[in-house]
Amino acid sequence: MVAGTALATGCTPDTRPDVVPIALRFIPEDATEPFSELDLYREEHPFTWTFGTPKDLSWFRLALIDKEFPPTAKRAVLTSTRRMPRLFRKVRLDAGSVHAIRVVTEGLRHEFRVYWVRPGERFARDRSVAERQPSIRDVIKTYELRVATHPQWTGRITQFRLDPTALPGQKFQLHSVTGVKYFLRPEQLQAAVGRAWKLDLKQEIRSALVMPPGQSIEREIVVPKHAEFKFAYGFRKGILPTYQGTPIRFRVSIARDASVPAPLFEGTIDPKIAGSAAPGWQEGVIDLSPYAGERVRLVLETAADPSWEVFHGLPVWASLEVVYRTSRAPRAPASSGDPAQSRPAPPNLILISVDALRADHLSLYGYERATSPNIDAWARRIGVTFQNAIVQAPSTLASHVSIFTGLEAFHHRVYDGSVPSSLTTLAEILRQAGYTTAAVTGGKPVSGKRGFAQGFDRYRYWSGPGALEIIDTMHRTLEWLEDNADRPFFLFFHTFEVHSPFHARAPYASRFGADIPEGLESYVRINPVQPKATDGYRRRNRLVWPDSPPSEGGSLTSVQEASVTNVYDAAIAYADEHIGRLLDRVRELALERDTLVVLTSDHGEALGEHARVGHGYLSDDNLRVPLVLALPRRFRGGRTVSHQVRSIDILPTILELLALPPPSGVDGVSLVPLIEHDRSSDAPPPVPDAWSYAAASNFGVSLRVRNTLKYVFNNTPWDPVRGAEQLYRLDEDPEENHNLAGTSPEADRLRMRVRTMLQERPGLRVRFSNAEASPYHGTLRASFLDTAHVKTPDLPCACVTWEDGQVRFTVPPGRTYTLSLENVEPGDRSLTITLETTADQHAGPFVVDLEPEELIEPVWVAFAESAWQLIASDDRRVATGLRVWWHDTPAAGLRRQ
Repeated sequence: MVAGTALATGCTPDTRPDVVPIALRFIPEDATEPFSELDLYREEHPFTWTFGTPKDLSWFRLALIDKEFPPTAKRAVLTSTRRMPRLFRKVRLDAGSVHAIRVVTEGLRHEFRVYWVRPGERFARDRSVAERQPSIRDVIKTYELRVATHPQWTGRITQFRLDPTALPGQKFQLHSVTGVKYFLRPEQLQAAVGRAWKLDLKQEIRSALVMPPGQSIEREIVVPKHAEFKFAYGFRKGILPTYQGTPIRFRVSIARDASVPAPLFEGTIDPKIAGSAAPGWQEGVIDLSPYAGERVRLVLETAADPSWEVFHGLPVWASLEVVYRTSRAPRAPASSGDPAQSRPAPPNLILISVDALRADHLSLYGYERATSPNIDAWARRIGVTFQNAIVQAPSTLASHVSIFTGLEAFHHRVYDGSVPSSLTTLAEILRQAGYTTAAVTGGKPVSGKRGFAQGFDRYRYWSGPGALEIIDTMHRTLEWLEDNADRPFFLFFHTFEVHSPFHARAPYASRFGADIPEGLESYVRINPVQPKATDGYRRRNRLVWPDSPPSEGGSLTSVQEASVTNVYDAAIAYADEHIGRLLDRVRELALERDTLVVLTSDHGEALGEHARVGHGYLSDDNLRVPLVLALPRRFRGGRTVSHQVRSIDILPTILELLALPPPSGVDGVSLVPLIEHDRSSDAPPPVPDAWSYAAASNFGVSLRVRNTLKYVFNNTPWDPVRGAEQLYRLDEDPEENHNLAGTSPEADRLRMRVRTMLQERPGLRVRFSNAEASPYHGTLRASFLDTAHVKTPDLPCACVTWEDGQVRFTVPPGRTYTLSLENVEPGDRSLTITLETTADQHAGPFVVDLEPEELIEPVWVAFAESAWQLIASDDRRVATGLRVWWHDTPAAGLRRQ
């Protein structure tokens, strides 16, 4: 039995007088770590294949793949010459000796598939396993292909076929392919049972407890009046073929005093079905009103027949709450006369994010087409519309992190990968304050696997066909809203409906003039273009017409260009139709007055302006998004605010309206003073200028001063875009056609502001200086580096290049400059620096290996007495050499081995 702990007052969400307790949570803490079955096992590796030398690749037969071995690379660089490249290898392998195939790659997108054959067989789709959602660490992706769960993984395996990509022209590296056999570690299982996890079943993540059959957990509570016990249960599929015994049994019992627990609920899950057609989490509700006022024990148990093993999977419990608040009415004044007791319950919150929605294509913002009639009617009735809301990054992941944390993109530094648990999110704040928290999202960069689930009691993400996404997500959103309307709640709804690929939505597309083939699902795709050195490794996109191969896309005809806009507008109208259903349901449930609704987007979408498509750019078609807030009980609607505001202002605004303090260090400011500003007064409250950072796409940083000036500086070290500047006077040139950077005196002032910001922001730095008469040069190499992860605030020369997966630098005489290495955190990366001098100095290569451990002092390397030397102390008098340090990152850094 797992020892239970009594639920005391500390298990209620909040004890402040103006916050109404809603539930006793059996899992009071918010789990942040995802549960992985692999943590329960130790491994053996029957085989490991690497790809570092021609001999390694000689074991494989390559089809539709070119190979090269750059002299400075650790492994072969492979290029697919056509669609569906393949690698074949003969083996002698007993299927029972391998449970999974682990593939570590770099440069790949989408799924990785492995095929196998036995004697006398040919390769076929029904003998293959694919992984579409690898774990990601920096640029490295690890695919875990669970072959042992496949019914055809039996007998003697004689050959493998590896399918790394479906795209022609893609460059990638295979680090390793490893066969894995698992062995259970009982001590790890016991440790897992005693803690809360973020656990994913059928694309819905909850805080959960794993409970092997034969174990139980109990909690002692005093039952409030009108209480219900709400819970969910499920089965987490294991790493071996599905359990074939009787169904797993789940039981909830109750005991008064020392009496034997009496069953209140019994349910079953058949794992043979749970792996495919059965739903994930099963919901349960028990009426506890017969026990009101009594001290009781609630006992949760699971059971299975003797053939069950952990390898087959684990029963799990989640969302365990005794709910006892059933009314949203304001509290009556307390007899003590305390005015706090007469305050109404805090507002609910609904945050709506429509991915890739640019403001100027909403009819609410003056667009000539009626793309958003439902949003328009709602905003003009009860909303406050911000005309100039600017995002802090033109990419989904980074921008949503800014919205949820109130932090500038260059402060949170989450440009790819996942959201670190060290960041405090809006969902965590509200859950701690007593709100029930739920998210229903379109998945992809905001899937729970990217860390966005922290703080959410439930996090549902979509992983099916894009054409069906908003239909399913809105259905689940409305269902959840109706089930939780009587509790203080935070609901996050996100959709990719307006995001590429654009779907031909009837009747809107034809209404807007698009010439659409009947039944066409994906009308136009926006595909990434392989970054090129000649373009400074900027990450651009291109449009691909439906009948074009996935990797190809040429110039569109004028009719096609118009149809791109038409189908984008149709997507907005279709999203508006579904969002209108949500707004209507809020009103029908009598929640509108007491619910703060925020509608916004993470970035816009270029549709051909200045030869740009998609996002990742710093133009206003990417940065200017809609922002509407409605809370009828607090402020009147139907108004607009023209002042420039930012996405980072959303979090502090929400928290002020919910009477909650923001966390320390937030960059945003509350917009409540602007919302409540009396136009008859002289001056509105000031709002800071807007910074936007396109770190992931190498387009630099934008500083938008009010609504008048916009300065863009490219901080990549790569020519020909290094240090490139743009300056636009938005009040005269809103389409950004006339670059004034070379003629306006404002450019110098704004350049200094941007460079100061870049020098002061946190991160890993390498600073070079050279007081010698000859240049020196060298390389930087690290697993976390690619062309989007190297930046500079002050590079004065064309002296940094990207060669064979590493940074090649030269430091001319009399020069000093700094490189910033992004996508790196203290304590978990390694960096190798090789220094070389010119021939006349007669100094050989000097290698510094810096390991990812804490250090207090920076690392200094100096050139003295015709040789490179490590300097033990922080000697700032070094004239020639380099310094490596963490800037503004307390108690962290790198230490030499």
